[in-house]
Amino acid sequence: MNCVFVDLMLFGAILSAAPTAEAPERLKEPDRILNVLRNLDAMYASALTISGVEHAGRELLRPGDPGGDFDWRMTRNADELVLHSIRIGGSDPYYVPPKTSRFADHDDGGNLIARVLIEEIHHFAPDERFRLQRYKQCVVSAEGKVIDEKIIECISFFQAQDDEPSLPVKRALWSIGRGFGTYLEELIDGRDRTDGQWEIEARGFESPDSRGVWRITVDPSRSYLVTAATYTRDGRDDPTLSLENHGDQGHEACRVAGTANWTVNLGYVTERDNECKSAEFRVDDSLLEFGREAKRGPFPRDALALDKRSGTYRGLDGALLASTPRLGQGDPPLRGSYFLGLFAAHLIVGSVAYWLYHSSKANRAAPSGTGAAS
Repeated sequence: MNCVFVDLMLFGAILSAAPTAEAPERLKEPDRILNVLRNLDAMYASALTISGVEHAGRELLRPGDPGGDFDWRMTRNADELVLHSIRIGGSDPYYVPPKTSRFADHDDGGNLIARVLIEEIHHFAPDERFRLQRYKQCVVSAEGKVIDEKIIECISFFQAQDDEPSLPVKRALWSIGRGFGTYLEELIDGRDRTDGQWEIEARGFESPDSRGVWRITVDPSRSYLVTAATYTRDGRDDPTLSLENHGDQGHEACRVAGTANWTVNLGYVTERDNECKSAEFRVDDSLLEFGREAKRGPFPRDALALDKRSGTYRGLDGALLASTPRLGQGDPPLRGSYFLGLFAAHLIVGSVAYWLYHSSKANRAAPSGTGAAS
């Protein structure tokens, strides 16, 4: 087990403390703020283990999923990152009538095919990224009764820098008030507040396909913790996402926020809450190995698998993935059009969710209903 001991005085020397003022004042040498946040990002990226509980509401993009509580753990070193999230609460899926949601699937009898997310495993490595999503697929009658259910797995491989699977990781880090510096490029303005915090406006991005303006509040007295943030994508008037952090959590120098409240606006407004239970500058080797084992397989014979490491999507043969553990190099074999059709049918919600989040024309995808950001 690796431990990192950090002297935050190093960062205090980079930027002088904010002056006390009766009214807001412009920060002195504001460009240094970005350097401080980036240096802190590098520190938290070298060895960090955090855990918490996320409270998710209904998912517009997964009709019938009631949401629930997810217990999550994340660990990382300089090369690898593992995030494991598992549902620990929630009710049975609810019924969505035909033709009321463009994302809902129904059988010939009008029963809803609801896919309830129960577990996710992410493993990011220098050569590729991996995601396993485990669902409880339920058949829900018009009366709201679950008449059949089964567990299905969705397995995805991505290029090492692919941003698609990274949203849950961003959500975990941003919820604890860390990880923002990487996404800030050019400072527009910065001001001191009367409470000693700083308000910063900067050009930046949320993903490679999404550029805009960040407005963040930083508390230098709490190891430069980000206590509030909004991101407004270019071409939009309202923030795409906003969050507020509250409380303190962590171990010794590892200072993070205790809770976070999220709001995401993609043409419809959704909310989530996140609680951080623990945070330490160390690497959880057992969790890293758990992520590696999940990526190696073998996988269930009926697993639905996707490979995007070539830059475009292609299907993988679930039967062969089930029979042979993936021990390292080499691509899993392809399967024919039947599997690809099944895969597309099952993962349509996930692909639409990604498109909605990153499309420059997200307002086109604003169906009726309520949900939570995925």
